[in-house]
Amino acid sequence: MSDSDAVNVRAKFDRFRILIIGRANSGKTTILQAVCGTDQEPEVYDERGPVTVRPQPPTSPSPTPHPAKRSILSRFFSRKKRGESASTGPVLAPTADRGEHNINYELIFPGTNGFIFHDSRGFESGAVRERDIVQEFIRKRANHSILNERIHAIWYCFPVDTNRFQTELEFFAQIDTAGVPVIAIFTKFDSLDADAYEELCKELPHEQAFAEAEARADQIFDSTRLHLVRSQRHPPSGEVRLRNMHEKGEASRELIQKAMSELVDKTASSLDNNVLQQFLISVQQHNVELCIKYAVRGWGISVIQGYVDEAIANRTIIIKPNKDILANLLRWFPFTWVCLQLSTTCVHSDCGYFAQSLLLVHAIGNFSSLQRKFANEVLFLLSPYLTILAGSLSLELQVLNLAAAIVITAGKAFWLKSGQITPADFLATLDAYIEGGSADQVRVAILEAFKDGIGSISTDEGKEVFTQLILDNQMQHSGAEPPADREHP
Repeated sequence: MSDSDAVNVRAKFDRFRILIIGRANSGKTTILQAVCGTDQEPEVYDERGPVTVRPQPPTSPSPTPHPAKRSILSRFFSRKKRGESASTGPVLAPTADRGEHNINYELIFPGTNGFIFHDSRGFESGAVRERDIVQEFIRKRANHSILNERIHAIWYCFPVDTNRFQTELEFFAQIDTAGVPVIAIFTKFDSLDADAYEELCKELPHEQAFAEAEARADQIFDSTRLHLVRSQRHPPSGEVRLRNMHEKGEASRELIQKAMSELVDKTASSLDNNVLQQFLISVQQHNVELCIKYAVRGWGISVIQGYVDEAIANRTIIIKPNKDILANLLRWFPFTWVCLQLSTTCVHSDCGYFAQSLLLVHAIGNFSSLQRKFANEVLFLLSPYLTILAGSLSLELQVLNLAAAIVITAGKAFWLKSGQITPADFLATLDAYIEGGSADQVRVAILEAFKDGIGSISTDEGKEVFTQLILDNQMQHSGAEPPADREHP
């Protein structure tokens, strides 16, 4: 896909649309709330606007299998957290309890601009009508003539704490998703951890049994169930295992965030459209490290050599960025700006307008004069920093150092003022990056990591080294915001 085609495609959709499938109490609500970073219920829409669903009598939640085993594990988790209470959390209402169910309803969580969800309860074995509803919805939405109406991914929730695993496999045996990637989400995996813990306790001390329980549960699941999923006619594109989603406390929040990052990462990796990948990574807001990972992924020898050749042709000893290097890195970061405020003119009448990234539409094709002015302003403001960032580095390492500076600054600037980033905000954060010592640390780290040359940057291992270098040197997300009126060098 050409750059101009990418812009045209991106302009035709503004939400990442996901169909989530799973029975009541399979963890769907918990997953969606975690992905969207909210504890609120979604707003429901149909083609005419907001929908008021009719409440239905609540269903009895499925009993927790092996409650004694799960309580053993919960008590042990509680002890490991030094007194922090292990709570089962609020019982989230299953889909049927929230009201009338319709797979065509759009679910949008308050404050979440990037996602639209559709909900299906799946189908029982032999339930032809329910199966046909799901199949027809996927068929129509997979290749909808309006790009904004297409579904981009399917999340299928497998609760592993039930005896219905074989029934769940029917989706992958019978449903053709027409190229839409499916991620299998194995929920309530802590029930298997509890089983493994109890078995290990027969042979090992409790501390050791606890430490080895997750690995043993994974091993048993891989050997007894996972191959059944992967061998189906329409296997999933990826799998994620979710544990302890009901736990509370800071440690649990970090684990949940990590799990949601894995889910988004697996979903993005399964997409064969680079524009959709960029869009998904840029609309998720729970992990800036995921943005960094994807921003760095496209770097290789050819990219670096291109900037080096340009510098040599221009007979300069300092790498100068262009709009492409900015766009290629910053397009992965969410809500970098929503309003272009140049003098007294705003490009958009609605300052809540969503833009994917700082320079996505500015870097490639069909600039308006005002958009050119904005892009050029960023490049102009960067100029005084180039000598400082270059130091005594070779041209090749200057490219890596500049990329690291842009990505680290973008990550920090996004955290400070999500949705309101301007060129001045970005440059103020870059100023803090240099004056706070982060730039010096990154320069030293690059010299050490690539002391034998940059050849490895085109390999997965080399990109992992570069990515980890950036992650290790992120600016701390604490303290005062860089002053917007600070003079630049």
